[in-house]
Parts: sequence; C-alpha cells; structure tokens
Amino acid sequence: MIIAAAACIVGLGYFGEHRAPPATASPAIPSASPPPSAIASSLPSATAATSEGPTPSGPDGLQALTGLARLPLLPGRVTASALPVRVVDRSMALVGPRLFYIVANYRIESSVIGSSSGSQTLAIAGPGESINGLAAAGGSLVYAVTSTGGAAAQPNSLGAALVVNWSVWLLDLRSGGRKQLANGTRYTNDFSDPELPIHIAVTTSAYAFDRPASSPGTTGGETVEVHSLTGALMWSSPAPATVLDVMLGGSRLALLTQDAGSKTGPRTLWLSDATHPAPVEVSHPASSASLSADGAYLAWDLGLVTGLSKQSLMSDVGIENTASGGVTFLRPPTTASLLAPVGPSVSSTPGGPVVAWLATAPSGLVYPAFSFGGRGAAGFFDAVQQPVWLQVDGMRLTWVTERRDGGFATATATELAAS
Repeated sequence: MIIAAAACIVGLGYFGEHRAPPATASPAIPSASPPPSAIASSLPSATAATSEGPTPSGPDGLQALTGLARLPLLPGRVTASALPVRVVDRSMALVGPRLFYIVANYRIESSVIGSSSGSQTLAIAGPGESINGLAAAGGSLVYAVTSTGGAAAQPNSLGAALVVNWSVWLLDLRSGGRKQLANGTRYTNDFSDPELPIHIAVTTSAYAFDRPASSPGTTGGETVEVHSLTGALMWSSPAPATVLDVMLGGSRLALLTQDAGSKTGPRTLWLSDATHPAPVEVSHPASSASLSADGAYLAWDLGLVTGLSKQSLMSDVGIENTASGGVTFLRPPTTASLLAPVGPSVSSTPGGPVVAWLATAPSGLVYPAFSFGGRGAAGFFDAVQQPVWLQVDGMRLTWVTERRDGGFATATATELAAS
C-alpha cells in the first residue's frame, strides 16, 4: 500500500481510519547496542562524499549534503503500515517500535511500526477540548488537554484576554487507567496561539511540565515542575523566558525558551537538575533541541553565517556531554539554508552519542540524516516522502514522512548497525 525499502526498516502510512484493537503493553527497548565500529562496516556501499569533494549535483540539490553518505532505501527492505488520516505531526512519541501520535487534535492513537494490526485508540478529548501534546516512556503516556473559555478580564492588566483551561493527564499503558496530574487556567492576549499553554516530558520514573505564569499556584513568572510518577514534586525551575519546549532525561531537565514578545527571534537552551534548579544557559541561539533518555547528552541545532558572503551559510549541530560540559560540533556541511539541519534527536550508546536530524537541501527537500557524534560514520537516507519528525533510540532511527501534496504519512524505522 505504500513502499518497500530499507534494512531492518519498517514504515507506516495511512489511507484512512482504522478500528482500534485491544490495548497491548509497549514492547521493550533493547538494553544493549552494538559498538560504533559495527556501524561503519554495516553502511551500504553508497557513494560517500567527503569534505574535499562535492556530491554529484542533481535536480534535488543534494550537492549541499557534502560529507554525508547517501544511503538508498533498498527494495525489499521496508515494510509499511496504515496510519489514520489527519495525524498531527507537531507532537509524537516513540517507545520501542510503538509510535504514539495525535489524530485530528482530539484523539491519541498508537501503531506498532511494521505491524499489520492497525492503530489503537488510547484517549479521546471531551466536547470542546483539544489534545495538544504528548510524551511517552516505558509504560507511561503523559498528554495535555486544553479548552477555551471565551474572553475575560485579565488580572492586573487592562483589556480582554482569551481564557485557556489546561490539564495534564497520565495514562498507564499497561492497565489503561488514567489520572489527572495538574490543571490550571491561562490568560492570553494572543488569540492566534491559545492552544499550547504548556509543554510536557516524561521518563520511566518522572514527568515535567511548565506552568504558565497566569496559572493559579505560580508566583512571578513561568515555572517548570518535575514530579515523580507517584506525583511527588522533585524540583521546580524558574523559566528564564517563555518556554517553547521541555525535555527530561535521567536526572536532568532541559528547557528551550524564547524572549517574551518575540516569536521569530533567537532561542536559548538551558539545563537544570534537582541540585541546581536554576537553569544554566547551554547555547544561544538554538532553534530546537533533544536530551537523551539517560540525560547524558544534549543536542541542538543552530545556524551560522560563515565567510564574507552573506549567501554562504553553514548550519551546525552541537552535542554536549552533560557530565563534563564538553561540546562537540558536527558541522554537517549543509549550505545555503538556515533551516538545515533542524529537529535533532540524540541517544546514548555504549560507544557514545548517536545524533540524527532533518537535513534540508537548497531545493527545499528534507532528508533524515545521522552521525555517531563526530566519530566517523555519517549519512542520510533517500526518503521518498518528506520527513517531518524523527527520533533516534540507541542504534534505531525512526522518521515520519508525509507526501509533498499533504497526503498520507509514513513512519520508517531502521537499525543503524548490521542485524
């Protein structure tokens, strides 16, 4: 129904709604990963470009991805599964081969990549409500629900404001039980963006969310709370600016913020933990970021202008070892666009970090790319459709693509080592 291609790869796509089968436990993530040396030997014998010579030019503009091996999706090495229509790509989560996503802004479903059993409905918002974000780890799924309450007088200010009611819920993926973790009300004068008042993250032992400054229980500005799955508050970090993303890994919390009053300006990346709850700046600017599940590595993307020509632009990916504070820059040679690379994802392995990102060619086409923390092997896959989301988990890379005409989507997963 979709395509077939890639080793140890599985994909999903959708052509319509599918009846939800009974809920099943999330498959376990493998605990061990092959050493990085196994990666280089397992890469296809595709033409690998070097920084000293460009990749042959083509209509897709891939000469801009110099330095990355172009890896084809080989026939017979991909499987596909159907996904529901109207999948929302702004918030997805992955636990092993199980992908969690929002459908039509009011329903959470999941699909096991490579399975033909169809999707499972896990949660449905009530009348007038929207589901605006989710995160999953182990046997837990955390999601945010919002609804608007019309216009009201905003406390301590003049004029009317939009009232947004929000709540955070925890779903036990094994038992199917759910409970409310937090709730509040946000007042905003920005009628164009009322539906995302909070951001959420979860690990196998804790969850985090940002509580808007106008919510009951806050004093001063926006705060980010970290709780154990039992509900106990572990620590609270004051947000230095408007929170755009919350990441939780091991005992560390990462925040991506943007100065108030700006939606397009530079963003700043921060780290905190229970011992040092006040966020410490890691990078400025950074447009998106990822924290590994164990909290050992933090990755982010940024755009740099190099050389004398304003048309000579180089984007980069930074990786910080959060224990030592050492930073490695991958410098993937994507040129001519500040949009490339974007959306990095980082994972820990016994041999060090593995990082993946969405690489953008000058033509505007996007490809899933990866690197082993600057230790050698690096490449990108010839995705037939346009990727909009990706995640790396150990040596397993998963990306979600959508057709260029906005049609059905596909999720593809591949092991970055020989099986």
